[in-house]
Amino acid sequence: MRGMSLRRVFPAFLLLVLLPGAGARAGVELTLGSLAGEGWQASGVTLQLASDATDRYRVAGSVQELVTALGVWTGVVVRCDQLTRSQDGYRCPALTLTAENLQGPQQLTGELRFRDAGDWSLKLDGFRLAGGRWRLAAATQAPSDEGWAATLSARDVRVAHGLKQFPQRALPNWAWQGRLDLTIKLGGHDLSADRATLRARLRGGGWASADGLQAAEKLTATLRGDARRRGRNWSGTLDVRWQDGQLYSDPVYLDFGKYPVSVRSHWRWADGPAVLALTDLRAALGDLLTISGRLDVPRGQVTGLGGRLGIAAPDLARVYPVLIQPLGYGGALGTLQLAGGVQAQMTLEAGSPATVSAQLADVHVDDTQGRFGLNGLNGSLEWAAGGSPPDSRVRWRGGHVYRVDFNRSEAVLNLRDKAVVLRQPLVLPMLDGRLRIPRLSSTDIGGTTPSWRTSLFAETLSLPLLTRALGWPALSGELSVQIPDMHYVDGVLALDGELLAQVFDGTVQVSGLELRDPLSPAPVLLANVALQGLDLQRITGVFDFGRITGRLAGKVAGLQLVGWQPVAFQAVLETPPDDDLPHRISQRAVENLTALGNNGAVALSGTFLRVFESFRYDRLLLRVNLSGQRALLDGIPHPDGGYYLVKGAGLPRIDVIGRNRDVAWRDLVERLRRISLKGVKVR
Repeated sequence: MRGMSLRRVFPAFLLLVLLPGAGARAGVELTLGSLAGEGWQASGVTLQLASDATDRYRVAGSVQELVTALGVWTGVVVRCDQLTRSQDGYRCPALTLTAENLQGPQQLTGELRFRDAGDWSLKLDGFRLAGGRWRLAAATQAPSDEGWAATLSARDVRVAHGLKQFPQRALPNWAWQGRLDLTIKLGGHDLSADRATLRARLRGGGWASADGLQAAEKLTATLRGDARRRGRNWSGTLDVRWQDGQLYSDPVYLDFGKYPVSVRSHWRWADGPAVLALTDLRAALGDLLTISGRLDVPRGQVTGLGGRLGIAAPDLARVYPVLIQPLGYGGALGTLQLAGGVQAQMTLEAGSPATVSAQLADVHVDDTQGRFGLNGLNGSLEWAAGGSPPDSRVRWRGGHVYRVDFNRSEAVLNLRDKAVVLRQPLVLPMLDGRLRIPRLSSTDIGGTTPSWRTSLFAETLSLPLLTRALGWPALSGELSVQIPDMHYVDGVLALDGELLAQVFDGTVQVSGLELRDPLSPAPVLLANVALQGLDLQRITGVFDFGRITGRLAGKVAGLQLVGWQPVAFQAVLETPPDDDLPHRISQRAVENLTALGNNGAVALSGTFLRVFESFRYDRLLLRVNLSGQRALLDGIPHPDGGYYLVKGAGLPRIDVIGRNRDVAWRDLVERLRRISLKGVKVR
């Protein structure tokens, strides 16, 4: 009988018991050898039956080795020393089972009642597995349509011990904690189950990965589920709740006591290659975030996830520190203040987002470093991984870039994969003029190598408003700038060509302009600047520096600012050879220039020169070479040493001569601080 199935052997054994007088006052032994079924295998199977004249039987069965999903069992012995027979069938009030497995010796007790294949009950108690105590109760009663029912319950199952029973588990090899209480109910007809319920409760749950990037502790969770079979397909409901404890999944930290998690869903499982479908899905993270919709999971392919989800975050101010800011530490996303609400719809294909549609409701975004901001942001954002998504339209009431404010405007964008394209020119009203961006395109947004290219035109911007916003000396007039091509690649913002501005009746030409890591705490600015024909009277009229007439030319080569502080440049400021304006310099200007080239100023008011309001000069020249914390000063060579900052002309002649050539940059800045300027601070 080796290799027979239990379906064929069990009726033969029952005949030994059920036939009247069979084995009376005698013993019967049945050797079955090996038996096998779906998910289990037994070897060395024997059955023994003995009886007496009072219709009481002693039944014993033994199995040398039993292999199941719960491990390998050896020395299995099932005994019933008081099997009685009556009109209601057979009853064993004291059934025992002993065996040995990885948990050690097992000794179960229970009871058995059997009338026929449609009317029986079985109870077993005392099974030890994973540190917990398990109990089984199963029964059926004809002519009920419910068939048979079984309940398996367990208390204090240790999660870590339970996972060791399944070495091929899909869960990672972390340090697991916690205890489980669970109840599983099954029911069906014949040998097939067609209904099931599951109730489980986790106490003191937790885990920790070796690298410390995944951890949880003191978790309390409940799971409730039910299932019913129709033909070869199953369906049911699922309800999971995380109510206490903390979780850290780098870089996000969640406190379930403050923000409990709940997940509810209907589900369907189709036999064959079809999918597990989660329908009417409802998930929530406290009152911060809700998710609803449907998910489809192909059999054995979590990475093939598909479906459609709705996401609602009604208060971004509360969502940001919990879910968004941790993802952006070290970047622009880590230094924001958010307000307003967002609702979004997302479709998933093959485990990745395929489309996203988001509606913005009065969203406010402010960078805490003061670099940018938008307020009153409304509209819709439409994104797709491929194809041709509809255009996104967003509008705002105002905003700022650094300290320059702009007013109400609207942008029309196309968002596809990691690319952004401006669909129509963007116009930002600002500074009594406007900033116009005719085109903008970008690639790899959110990736490792983001880049974008644009053009920019500043039209009739008010210089008084601009200089006031930037904290500079007040300038009059308007500013118009044309930048036909500007691009950002590998963290560097650069201009192709030159930036030309008309100021102080002259021109300022900027070339080689680069801004590296513009959104970092310490951006680096590189540039070369050329000055041509600037009116010194207009320049000095801005400052309380003293009046100088004439024109100024020069250049600032190798300009380098780190965190908007100068660390290197080579500057030359001088009178152009073809200057046709009068050259005059006031007493105050002489004193301030003397202070720059020496340790202190000379007060002309204490000399006979105090009667002169201004003096003629021939030429002025100042060279400054900054490298790190040291600045080298120079001017027109002087025959007796030092250098002319201003070379005088006529009578009375006055020269401004500098004696210090190598000075600390901080000392030079301090000298500038002592010069009173109108409406500006020298930093």
